[in-house]
Formats: sequence, structure tokens, C-alpha cells
Amino acid sequence: MDVRKEDQVIAAVEKCIQDFGRMDYAANVAGVNSDISTIDQKMDEWDNVMNINTRGVYICMREEIKAMLKNPLKEIAPGRSTRGSVINMGSVGGLVVLPGIRTSYVTSKHAIAGMTKAAAVSHGKEGVRVNAINPGYIATPMVKSAYEDLTPFGQPVAMKRMGEPEEIADVVLWLSSPESSYVTGTAITVDGGLTVMPRGGTE
Repeated sequence: MDVRKEDQVIAAVEKCIQDFGRMDYAANVAGVNSDISTIDQKMDEWDNVMNINTRGVYICMREEIKAMLKNPLKEIAPGRSTRGSVINMGSVGGLVVLPGIRTSYVTSKHAIAGMTKAAAVSHGKEGVRVNAINPGYIATPMVKSAYEDLTPFGQPVAMKRMGEPEEIADVVLWLSSPESSYVTGTAITVDGGLTVMPRGGTE
């Protein structure tokens, strides 16, 4: 589906419920980067980044929460019940600005943090948890096409390597599971220690 298209998102959520009976968890991962500088970016290019990274996540999250609110509360332990868990994909670009990360991308990922917190507050009492993940340099085709080494632009990573997509998937699974039943409204940074290292390329 195209996450920018509201009708396609609604249809996809409905298809999930038709196939599986209910929606218990969802991860909103679609995103694009931009290599266009602030002064050179045209509004149609800005809109494309925002429509995928921000509007798309919002539409998906909204429809997923609506579907989860139809679920009966499921008791996972005495005194603990759930209707579902939503995970939004943020970025370290929503925390810090690193070389090569452009204004539209950073803006879109800061918005993920805000909508995640607001939705978590709105629906926590109803048994729906909403969290975000902030990946660092993960070895996806998009990242590998932009950066050739493990410390892009001299930015040090404590673990001295890029992360693997499976290492993000593991956190998605944890946030979807009963093991994270008291976690909501937060963003987990999975960056190998990138954002805690000093800037400037030295340790």
C-alpha cells in the first residue's frame, strides 16, 4: 500500500482484521530520506518526505488504534490487560542532527516522537500502548547507499559497526509482546552508542 493514501491504509487494516480476526500489534516502518539542503528543497520534495514519514505514520497509527480499541481487553497477568501495541519508526535524526541528514527528514522524525507521546497518553487507559524506535545507522539499502563506512562523516559509533535490520526487528517484537506491558509513550534508541559518543570523530 501507499501510506500517503488514506483509503489504502484503511483497506489494509480492514484486510488484516478480515484475515486474522483482530489486530494486536502493528509497526509503522515506511520512510524516506532526503539529500536536499534546506535552501534548495522545493516544497513538493518537502511534502513528499512529510507525507510518507509523518502523515503516513499518523494515518496508519490512527487506523491501527481504532482497530485495537475494538478488541476486548486481554488479560496477560493479574491486574494487567491489553488491547494492542503500536510501534512507530523514528530515527536518531529525531534526537540529534548528524552530517548528511537534512531538514525535512529531521523535522519528520521529530514529529514521530510527538505523535507517539500524545497517542500513548490518549489511549493508555484503554489498553493500547504506543511507542517508537529510534534506529541509528542500520545496514539497509537506503543507509548503505548513503554511507560507505561504519563511522559516516567521522561520527563515531561505540560498537564500531552498523546495526543489522534484525536488531531493530527484535525491539519491535519486544514492544509488541507482554514483556513490555508497562512501556508506553517512549522512544527506544537502537544506535550502537552513536548518540552518546562525542561529536567530531574522536573518542
